[in-house]
Amino acid sequence: MDFGMFMEFQTRAGGDENSAFAEGFALAAAAESWGLDAAWLSEFHFSPDRSVLSSPITVASAIAARTERMRIGMAVYVLPLNNPLRIAEEVATVDRISNGRLDLGVGRSGFTYFYLRVPLYAGASEKAATDAARDTLVYYFERQSKLVAADAARRAAASNDAGGDETRRRTAATLAELSYEDILTSRVAVGSPQGLVDRLRQLREELGLDGIVAEMNAGGRLSEEQVLASLRILTHDVMPHFK
Repeated sequence: MDFGMFMEFQTRAGGDENSAFAEGFALAAAAESWGLDAAWLSEFHFSPDRSVLSSPITVASAIAARTERMRIGMAVYVLPLNNPLRIAEEVATVDRISNGRLDLGVGRSGFTYFYLRVPLYAGASEKAATDAARDTLVYYFERQSKLVAADAARRAAASNDAGGDETRRRTAATLAELSYEDILTSRVAVGSPQGLVDRLRQLREELGLDGIVAEMNAGGRLSEEQVLASLRILTHDVMPHFK
């Protein structure tokens, strides 16, 4: 299996843009050093309280210059917001800078994969992992519920349909009703090294996976130290079982 991480270059409460970039590049450097296969970059616009990653191709170039082995993926490049000729030139340039390590992903959002995208947290024990991840994961799914509900409301207003998008409404309701036990059971991969090995083997068998794209800080409420510790456990104690 291939192991990658999904990167948002998140902004923290009380932090600034420079800190968000510094933390993201430090995480990419650790991933390169510890043998992670790939870093996948999201694309955000008009969300300064969540992410500074509005130009992922620029950040991909910076990561390419800082690394030698790890692949760099776009998850995803939103084509309608850019000139197609400029996209082709920028992608070709970064691919050359990285010596062929760029993976271009295109689409309307970053939800579906090159692999399974999954919030992941690794701890020294099952209890340590689930306790540490509780706040950020509960917040993450609450936020996702609100985002989906807001999207459904916008679509309803645009179509003059009071019922709106029923599928999105049901999805938002389902996410809002998740307990932490529900989240741990069916939505994430959280646990000790052996617990994660067992969980990922289960997912691989059930879904026929070729790899995963781990969200190392879904919700953005883990400290930088916690994220790095989790990544170290993933790369040193979990990945070798799948290589």
